[in-house]
Amino acid sequence: PAQTTIANKLQRVADYIEEVSYGQTTINPLYFPSGNNAIQLDFSYGHYFQPNQTPLIEMAEEVVDKMIDLDPAVFNRGTADPADDIDRLVFVTNQASSAQEWATTGPWPYDLPAGFSSRLSVSVNSVNHPLALFQHNMGNQLGLWYLHAHLGVVFSQPHVDRWDLMAEP
Repeated sequence: PAQTTIANKLQRVADYIEEVSYGQTTINPLYFPSGNNAIQLDFSYGHYFQPNQTPLIEMAEEVVDKMIDLDPAVFNRGTADPADDIDRLVFVTNQASSAQEWATTGPWPYDLPAGFSSRLSVSVNSVNHPLALFQHNMGNQLGLWYLHAHLGVVFSQPHVDRWDLMAEP
């Protein structure tokens, strides 16, 4: 059931991003590892939230190492074409919905295995987080700016008056 929930949420995120970008951005979800398998972390979930750590670094580096161990070509999909490379990761945990969400603001230069030089953007969500939080985190990964409410301000672009998904109403 969690796999279906995650797939449904990520497809709705992809649909939302395509709609709000007027078809200029497409997200093609790829699930890794496939099936009902999951990558097991080396430490308890709380370990990644110590004062000197963040899941956006330590958890991401650990998961990427494990992904490469399972499939060395996972990020370039086994081709020389950069258009099919994976450059965004959405980690979905089984933690309670009150677990904090995290997302990089665009691609970061991670300390990754030798020969892996790509920059990645990463987000961490709970399977129980609402769809809007998954969409918000993808907006962060895509480098969208927060648009905060300013009463009485009208923008020339459609659909941005007062609020958008990157704001905190």
